[in-house]
Amino acid sequence: METRELQVIDAFTDTPFRGNPAGVVLAAGGLTDGQMQDIAREVHASETAFVCGGRFPDPFRVRFFTPAEEVPLCGHATVATFHALAWAGTIPLVEGEMVVQLEANVGLLPIRLKVEGEKLTGLLMGQKPPVQEPYREDLAPLAAALGVSGDAVEEGDEKVGPPAVVSTGCRCLHVALPELSSVTTARPDFRALAKLSRNLDVVTIQMLTLETELKEAYVHVRTFAPLVGIDEDPVTGTAAGSLGGYLAYINYLPEGSDKRRFLVEQGVEVGRPGRIQVELQLVGQSVTEVWVGGRAAAAFKGEIQIPGT
Repeated sequence: METRELQVIDAFTDTPFRGNPAGVVLAAGGLTDGQMQDIAREVHASETAFVCGGRFPDPFRVRFFTPAEEVPLCGHATVATFHALAWAGTIPLVEGEMVVQLEANVGLLPIRLKVEGEKLTGLLMGQKPPVQEPYREDLAPLAAALGVSGDAVEEGDEKVGPPAVVSTGCRCLHVALPELSSVTTARPDFRALAKLSRNLDVVTIQMLTLETELKEAYVHVRTFAPLVGIDEDPVTGTAAGSLGGYLAYINYLPEGSDKRRFLVEQGVEVGRPGRIQVELQLVGQSVTEVWVGGRAAAAFKGEIQIPGT
């Protein structure tokens, strides 16, 4: 029976078994859609990435599957994949910062690799400029689906900003809450969140607060994607980029000039803490570039049998 090498890499952390695990198959050429879906279901990470083609300096064609379905883009699996490509020597590392290309179902995206001492020390993935739309539904059903009090959602709406859907490649509904305790103690109704996601045509729903556990972090978040088979995602790169657009939309970015940087903390509630770096380029009040990234740690490498061969 045919086999392929499979890795599990923890993204947005430098410590194994923290951050967000992603399956990575570097040599996925020739696999069918059904085989990739079966592998992703067996790996059962929130996403598994399949490198289906490409050779440096050409773009790397990567597809992303949850255990339930293919998704157009995944931030943490991109971080994991490009670390794996660098560790394998597939991308020759040049001291300083270098740019490679990801070809995903959302199109071509740049990946900035940071290299020090001939080692990859982190990367940033480019996302599309944000597109926003207001959330126009009642707040009470939203609060119930998130498992928080209606007062907390109303206070977040008034003191931080109203809920909104923002896309930088994947659509995400962002809901601001006033206090860290409101986020950490939330008990979401995943069936209700899946229904809400379907009605809004969003991939993820994220609750956030500007109160944080880490002094260096700017925002604390939890992210849910039950519609695509992920009840709570540990650390979510695509939603972090969308979050940058949301904070710009509600005028709550950290102070700065035309470039804003901040750190997102996530995953504490599910025992997999991680950190995401977000960098935004602004022209006036408009966000023209979105970058998210971080580090990664290898957790597992082995072989997986290819179903149907």
